[in-house]
Amino acid sequence: MIRGARNQSFARSIVFGALVMVLVGCPENEPASLHVVSAVIAQDGCLFQAGGENVQPSGVVDLTHNFHGYIAGFSWRNNLPATQMVTMLTPESALTDTSTIIISGATIEYEHNLGVDLPSGFFVSSSSSALTLANGIAIMNVLPPEVLDRIKASPLFVGRKPVSNSYLEQCLPNHSWENFPVGGKRAKIIVKVTLEGQTAAGLKLLSNEFRYGIEVCNGCLIQRFGDFCNVFDTGEASEVVGGPCGLGQDGFTNMFDLLGYCYLVDPQNVDALVNCGNNSGFPASQSFIPECLGTNFPSGTPAATNLMLQMYAAERCEKMFNIFFDYPVPGGQALTPTP
Repeated sequence: MIRGARNQSFARSIVFGALVMVLVGCPENEPASLHVVSAVIAQDGCLFQAGGENVQPSGVVDLTHNFHGYIAGFSWRNNLPATQMVTMLTPESALTDTSTIIISGATIEYEHNLGVDLPSGFFVSSSSSALTLANGIAIMNVLPPEVLDRIKASPLFVGRKPVSNSYLEQCLPNHSWENFPVGGKRAKIIVKVTLEGQTAAGLKLLSNEFRYGIEVCNGCLIQRFGDFCNVFDTGEASEVVGGPCGLGQDGFTNMFDLLGYCYLVDPQNVDALVNCGNNSGFPASQSFIPECLGTNFPSGTPAATNLMLQMYAAERCEKMFNIFFDYPVPGGQALTPTP
């Protein structure tokens, strides 16, 4: 009996030892053990739930008003067998299950054709865990602000815009809007995510490479009212601002909610605008004025000065967010990634 028990115990050790050797030897070859299944749709409050059918096939980022990046939730599965299945130990043995996987983060890489250099192969932290044969959720920012800023600087997305308002053009003859978002531009970025973790026993694991597509654009997630007058006549703050994870990600943003970011006058132009408003001979031509602000320009009055400042601030919003007419349907020029 004793000899038979020793032989049985020895056989169990061989089986468990073989599993350990496989796991320790080449962690890069273990995607079957740690497998990223899908991206998950974010719920209110940027909450994610592992498993289920709430799959997010791709994402959208509006570069004009996204300042945080892209928060993604990836559902992953622990495919390791339970320790007791390998060793034939029972829960009564009071041994913890060393097959639990704990995620520490992911390595991020990109495929794109944006004409700018993006960081590649950097590590993003994310903490989650899953018991054997169970699902976990890894939440991380796959387009952190430093990456997002480089995308926004791509020649595809920024450029020079002329002054549209004829009053501003007469008052500021040398002014133009430089390095402002160009409407109707969009591109696709492929984010490649590889999770990194370890078992409760300390064995390191790498997942499969999961590819997630994100469309980046200028103004495509802004709900527009059509023109300057409608913003002030009918505009009101919305109850839901942006998507579940913030402005400019996977959800429309009310244009009225963006005015706080853009509706101002650049200090270097204040004096010139005030001088024009105070000048009774300005403008030389009354070729344009929004109907909601009156039919005649009240030259040389405080109202004229206020009107000049308002029109400047309104055009600044248009040039920054493409919120009136600058973004054509169905989305303008597109770029696809270069593999």
